[in-house]
Amino acid sequence: MKKIIQYSSILIFSVFLINSCQDMDETYRKYIEDGPIVYLANLPNLSGHSGYGRAELSWDKLTDPRAKFVNIYWNNFTDSIVHVTLDPSQGGSIIIDNLEEGDYAFNVEVRDDLGHYSLKKEILTKSYGELYKQYLVNRNVDSCSYNPETGGLFVKFSALAAPTVIGTNVMWDGGSTLVPNKKDSLTIPDFKIGTSIVYNTAYLPDTTCIDIVTSENATYRPQIEVPLVASQLSCDKPSTLLGRDIGALLDGNSSTYFSTNKSAEFPHNITISLNQQLTGEFKFYYKTRPGSYSENNPADIILYVSETGTDNSWTQLDRITTATGLPTTEGGSYTSNWYSSTTVKIKYIRLAIMETNSEISPNACFLDELRIYQ
Repeated sequence: MKKIIQYSSILIFSVFLINSCQDMDETYRKYIEDGPIVYLANLPNLSGHSGYGRAELSWDKLTDPRAKFVNIYWNNFTDSIVHVTLDPSQGGSIIIDNLEEGDYAFNVEVRDDLGHYSLKKEILTKSYGELYKQYLVNRNVDSCSYNPETGGLFVKFSALAAPTVIGTNVMWDGGSTLVPNKKDSLTIPDFKIGTSIVYNTAYLPDTTCIDIVTSENATYRPQIEVPLVASQLSCDKPSTLLGRDIGALLDGNSSTYFSTNKSAEFPHNITISLNQQLTGEFKFYYKTRPGSYSENNPADIILYVSETGTDNSWTQLDRITTATGLPTTEGGSYTSNWYSSTTVKIKYIRLAIMETNSEISPNACFLDELRIYQ
C-alpha cells in the first residue's frame, strides 16, 4: 500500500513538473520566435568632450563590421540625433551643437541595416556657456613703456595663477598675438602712438574641452610721455626769485619746484611748445609742491591748444577746478582726461591758471612736476 502511495505521488509530481515547464516555455517562446536576440558591439573607446555651447563624442575604429548607423539621445531621450552613417573602417566623431549650459548624459546605440542594435552606452560630459564666461578674470596690464628710438611698446602683464589659463590674446592696430601664461610681457613693434591695445584672457575649461573660452575684451590706452626739455616750456608771469625756474617741472626732483609771480594778476599762463603736431589724443599730469603749500595749488585751470602759439590762435578744450578734481592738498597730483581736437592741429598746449587755493589774490602758483602724454 505504501508503495502505491509513493508511486502515485511521483506520478502527480511529474505531471505537475511537465505542465510547469510547458507554461515557462509559453512565457518566453514569443521572445525567441525569430531566433535569439543579436546585439551589435557599441562604439569602441567612446568618449565625451565638453565645449562652449556644444559637445563632442568620439570613438575608435569599429570592431563590428555590421554597424552602419549610430543614434544619440540626451535630455532623457527627448532630444536626439539619429541615423548617423558610420564608416566601419575607421574611427569618427560627431559634434552636438546648440546645447544649453549644463551637464549632459548622452546615450549611444549602434544599428545595422537589419534592425539589429547594440546595448546603449551612457557618456557624461558638459556644455559651457555665458554663466561660466562671466566669471573669467582678465590678466591685467601692469605697466608699459615706449621706446622712441625703435617705436616698440613694451607691455608687462600681471600674473594669473589659474591652471585653466592658456594665455592672453593681445590685439593692436596692425597686429595681434597670444602671450602664453608662462610669459609676462611682450614688445609690440612699430606701435602707433595714440592708439589702444585690446586684450582678453584665453581659458581651456577642462582637459577634454574642444573650445577655448575667452574673457570679455578689455582696452588699455598706453600713456606715452611726450619728451620735453626746459626750452619748450614758458610762463608769461614767472617768479622773479632765483631757484624757481620752469625747468624744475621736468627734473623729477621733489625738492625743486616752479613758481609763478605772486604779484601778477591771473591768469598765469604755462605754455608747452611741442615742436611737432600731436597725433590723436593727449592728457596732462602735474604734481603740486610737497609741504605746507596747499594754498599755492591751482584751483582753476583753463586748457587751451593752438597750432601757432600766437595771440588769438588759442582754442579752449576744457576748464577744470577743484570741484571737478584738482587736488587741494600739498603734494597732490592730477591726471587729466584724454583730449583731442578736430579743428586744431595741436602744436602748443597752454594751462591758464585762473586762481589758486589761497584767499589772497593774486598769489603764486607752485608746481613740482608737469608731463604731457599721448
